[in-house]
Formats: sequence, C-alpha cells, structure tokens
Amino acid sequence: MNATSPYNPTLAADIVLRTSDDVDFYVIGPFLRFVSPVFMDMYTLNHGPAAEENEKKDGRPLIRLEEDSRTLRLLLDTIYPYAKDPPLTDVSLFWKIGKASKKYIMDVIEEKLQLWIVSSDLIATSPLRIYAIAIDLGWEGVAMEAARRTLQTPLEKLGHVEELRSIPASGFYRFLEYRLRCDTSSSPRTETLMTLHEIGAAGTTERLAQVLHLECDMDADATTDAPEPFNSSKESDLILRSSDSVNFFVLKSLIHLVSPQFDQVFPSRSKADDGKIVIHVTQDSKVLRQLLSIIYYYIDELDIRDFQLYIAVAEAAHYCKMAVIEKKLRKLILNSPLIMKEPLKLYVLATVLRWEDVVKLAALNTLSLPLQEMIYIGEFSRISGEDLYRLINFRFKCGEAARESLEADAGFMQFGPSNWGSAWPYQSINGLPTMEVLKEKIKACPRGSTLESIYVSAISELKNSYNSYSNYGASTSQVAEIMICYRRMGDTIEEAVSKVPFFDEH
Repeated sequence: MNATSPYNPTLAADIVLRTSDDVDFYVIGPFLRFVSPVFMDMYTLNHGPAAEENEKKDGRPLIRLEEDSRTLRLLLDTIYPYAKDPPLTDVSLFWKIGKASKKYIMDVIEEKLQLWIVSSDLIATSPLRIYAIAIDLGWEGVAMEAARRTLQTPLEKLGHVEELRSIPASGFYRFLEYRLRCDTSSSPRTETLMTLHEIGAAGTTERLAQVLHLECDMDADATTDAPEPFNSSKESDLILRSSDSVNFFVLKSLIHLVSPQFDQVFPSRSKADDGKIVIHVTQDSKVLRQLLSIIYYYIDELDIRDFQLYIAVAEAAHYCKMAVIEKKLRKLILNSPLIMKEPLKLYVLATVLRWEDVVKLAALNTLSLPLQEMIYIGEFSRISGEDLYRLINFRFKCGEAARESLEADAGFMQFGPSNWGSAWPYQSINGLPTMEVLKEKIKACPRGSTLESIYVSAISELKNSYNSYSNYGASTSQVAEIMICYRRMGDTIEEAVSKVPFFDEH
C-alpha cells in the first residue's frame, strides 16, 4: 500500500521506497541523494541503460529497504524541509532512525538527531536508555549529556533498561565509573565520561581466549602431526586439524560419545592421503590437546593455575557441545581458589557459558570489595551492559538484605559494636562505629567477613579503652552476649545474601 501524504504519489516524486512491512513511499530523490552517498549509489544503479531490468512502480525505480514504515517516515520527516521537527516521543523509534542514519551514512542527519535528542523530553525522562543508545551509535556528546541527566537519581535506584543488552559491558562500566566519581566529587556536574584508555584499562588484562570463529589454515602442506599420544596410529580413524594446522589422530566413536553433534558443529572436512576424514576445528593445538587429554583421561583435571588456558578449554567444550566435559570443568572451577581470587573474570566466563551456579557464586565473591574498587577488565568486552548491570543491581540487593538482617536481629541491635558504650559505662571509648556507619559498611561490602573485620577492629579499640578504665568493666554476661553476636552475625549476613536471587525478571 502507499504511504500517506506527503509521501503518496506526486509529480515531484521520482523514486519509490518500499519498507519491510510493504508500504511504498514516493520520495524526491535529490533530497535523499544530498544527505546520503548510499542513496546516491542506489539512484545511479536504478537509472540508465543498466537499470532496464530493475524493479519499477508507476514508471519510477523501486528500492526495497529493511526499515519498517514508522522508521522510514520519521527518517524522511527529518530530511524533508519542514518548519517544525516532528514530535519525538518514542525512544525505540528514535533508536531505529539513528541506526538508519548511520547505515545510510547520513552525517548531516546524524548531527541533527543528536541535537534533537539532547533538547527533547526523552533525555530527561529516560536518560539511561538514551545513554545506552548513544553508546551504541557512537554519539559521545549525547552519552555524556544523558549520563549527567541521571545524577539526580541514586545509582541503586536506576531501573533496568533493555537497551543495555545492545552495548558491551565496557560501555556500561564507563557510566558506572563516571557515577561513582561524581558521588565523591565536590562538583559532580563538571565531571565527564572517561574513555577506556583514560580509565587506564587498555592493555591491563589479557582478553579471554578467542576460540570461536577463528580462521583455519587449510594448507595441507603446512600441517604437522601432534606428539604422543595423539600422533598417527592404526587404531585412529579420524583426524582433528587445529587452527594452527596440527593433526590430532583420534577415535571417532569416542569423540561422538562426548559430543553427538560434533559433525554439525564442524562441517568443514577433507580427506588425508590414507583416506581418513579430516575435520577442521577452530581451536589451536594447545587448547585441543588439553581438551582431548581430558576426554581420553590422560589427565584427571586441567591445571587451573593457567587461567587463560582453562578459559579457552572451557569455551571449547561449550562450543563443541561436550556437555560431560563442560560439567567436569564447571565443577572444577567451583572448587577452585580462583572463584575467590578472580571472581569478576569468572563472572564474565560463566555468563558467556551460561553457567548459572558459577555466575551467582562469582557474583557473591565480588562483594568482598566495595563497588568503587571494581577495576575494568578487558573481559568486559565479552558480555553486555545488561550483564554488568545485573551484577551491580545484585550488589545493591545484597547490601539491602545484609542491612535488613542486622536490623532484624535483636541481639545485634543490643550487643553490636555500636552499643558497647552501654556495656562499658564510661563513655570515652574511641573508634567504635555508629550504627549508621556500620550499616553503610555492610551495604558496601555485604559479606560476613566485612562484619567480622569490623568486630576485630572494635575489639581492639575496646581493649585499649578497657586497659585505661578497668574500673568500668562490663559484666560477664554482657561480654558473653557480645561474643555470641560476634560469632553469629557473620553467618547471619551470609545467609541473608545467599537468599537474594540473581536472575530476576526485569
């Protein structure tokens, strides 16, 4: 069907644009060719002797587009010379025309759209959504303004937005770093978004091993055979050729046992001189050797101290659909000290591989450090902004749960460090945290170990004061209650945060 005015058939229109939902827009070609070299090329291809076989409607060249009619109408409305801009009320629709303007290299329209959104109500009502869109489109100025518009909303109150799914976690980390910096700045509105290079992140960590979609070296003359136990043998009936052209001789039945879909995962194959099938895999020889050693039980488990190798093998098992091997590797990481030492990296890995039990455990282990100390890691490029948002939101929920568990415990409210002044009548005990300070520390790092460290520090201060004022000691029963609190409350907090669901419906 035809679009409504002014994009219905007129004498001035010389091109027809057909949308994905089959709406035909009759447009004036010079307008489009002026703002887009892409449309200039389309026009050239649809005119002259070479265009005789091209599709036409009403004698005009017909060009099919991937955009729907709502997107194309608003895009055309920004191109045509109207006295007023059309109303801007739909964030998703604005995102679509932003993508279209970039796709068709409409630099002038992109600049217009950036000025338009910054002056619109949408950036005030949906600043985080606009921030994510701006990051996706590479509009740094708009991203900065949108981030600034969020300052009036506490970080923990910023709700989830679907647009975060379309940007990498590194993009959301920039926002997070900006907001945390603003929280401690004397002039937050003068702070600006930092690039990843400015944050000091570039090159500080190795990226996760890339095992997917690597190009294989298909030059048979450059291949070598793997060393024992995967060198050539009469028993082997299948050759796996690594991305660096090393041949591994294996038993087809064993490979299919651990991965029934192996042939579908790696359809690229050839034949060796002895007639054996050669399957070209995307893993390099180091990763493939470790993976096959686990399958063949030449090693009981992977040396997890080589973290990057572990990551690569785990991803390989996942990609090759080796569920049995993947389960073994998942169990290994759950019992590894790395879950404590590298929780943020493991959170990324588990998110990529969809290991939900590892995801939550890794997320819990990130709580030992305050959010301000979450450094950028290169692995953030592997997950979405939504994945990082989910982790941050989980932290805030755990903080609330930990705080509520303290407030709900009558023993702690009476015998916690903030109330020790009542047990030791002399009021000059220095260094004891107030209840508000204590709650804030627990919210920042909601783990039992946080409270235990607070107790240790408070007991040290108490000893100093008690030695000076020994005549004002607490009763034996009071000391007993304090020690009971000390031993119990860490577990109380751990139980509270363990009940916080990680995967909530947004």
